[in-house]
Amino acid sequence: MSFVCSSIGEPSPTITWKTSSNELISNSVLSSPNDQMTHNGSYSCSAWSILSPSNGQEITVTNTSYITVNVLYPPEVIICKIGQVATYPGIVKVIKNEPF
Repeated sequence: MSFVCSSIGEPSPTITWKTSSNELISNSVLSSPNDQMTHNGSYSCSAWSILSPSNGQEITVTNTSYITVNVLYPPEVIICKIGQVATYPGIVKVIKNEPF
């Protein structure tokens, strides 16, 4: 699973993700190579910039978006050998010498 958080601004915003376990990730991409049921939960993406107006008083501007992830089942790798008939209802059907 991968989620991208983007923001445009001047100065360029700093982007951080916060996971459901309160881990902070300083990156615009939140990814997990192996989706598991344990990845369920709420995640937030925050983009913030510090503005320095001419009067000298710095202002921090923040915008946050939230998502909820529900991994119903982890992905699985399907391996089919040449000549083997493999049927996975609703997912893939492979039959030798037949076009898709």
